[in-house]
Amino acid sequence: MTTQFIVLLLLNCFLLLLGHRLVQIGVTSIAIHMHLSRVLMDILLTPLTMALPIVSLALIGKLYIDWIANEFIISCVNGINLINISFSLGFPAMIFGKITIRSRLEILGIYVVTIATTIMYFTGYIIPITSHYGIMYILSYLIFICMIIRTSKKFHLDSYDNHIDGKPVDGLVAVLCTISGTAIILLAASYIIPLVHLLASESKIAVSFIGFTLLSHILCIPTIIPILLSTLKGKNEVSIRAAIYTSACNVLLVYGIQFAINQKINISKQLYMSEMSGMLIISLIGAFLSKNNNVSRKGSITLFLIYLIFICGNIAARI
Repeated sequence: MTTQFIVLLLLNCFLLLLGHRLVQIGVTSIAIHMHLSRVLMDILLTPLTMALPIVSLALIGKLYIDWIANEFIISCVNGINLINISFSLGFPAMIFGKITIRSRLEILGIYVVTIATTIMYFTGYIIPITSHYGIMYILSYLIFICMIIRTSKKFHLDSYDNHIDGKPVDGLVAVLCTISGTAIILLAASYIIPLVHLLASESKIAVSFIGFTLLSHILCIPTIIPILLSTLKGKNEVSIRAAIYTSACNVLLVYGIQFAINQKINISKQLYMSEMSGMLIISLIGAFLSKNNNVSRKGSITLFLIYLIFICGNIAARI
């Protein structure tokens, strides 16, 4: 039975990625038709499309079993951010020896992720997280994005191509891709939450472990592949910015929605000692490494080692 649950879970994860890809095609095409800038695409539209699958899981989970959805979503977000920061900053620097972050947009994004993670880590450890936290986080994300869009012209963006790459599909096709992709994501999410529950019950492992080790890596595929390809081409600025702002969206918006739809969330000490601590540490190190606009190969190795320690440590603790 466990093998069947895993196969079905992977199949629905594939549908989740397929739906995300359709939404990405539709949103990108609409952005090109509307002549939106690359900056707006990277700091707002791309993170929102990346967050759509995990938000769908949160909403579906609310209709299923609250405590399973809470642990599962929090662990997924922790794993995704752990991967995003370690790969977006670590992989390019490991290949080229050093990367230079030319725009303050990326550095600001890293600081926002670090500050929001730190606040949630220490406040949530002391008192239960309520829906008021969620509303505060959502409002903070909206204010943050509005400030970035309003002041983006003041940042040094000369090194970026401010036009969105790719050939768009027709307007009607783009809308249909967005709608059908969203429907596929919701359909897949409605099966993933029960399957995670059944798999956890059958194999006697925690749902947080499944989210942190399996689902987070699968959901990071749309983020990691552009980073790898752009790094090999020697053009990693745009992919780094998109990955960092996806992490900011996860911490503020996804967490905010998850907290807002629940009256109270009690995060277990096990989550704090493993997933939450890992995300906090790697965010702090990412902020420290990028303070001088340069990330060295030693710094990238440090990020990857921390990533491997927390992933392998979680796996070893469950065996």
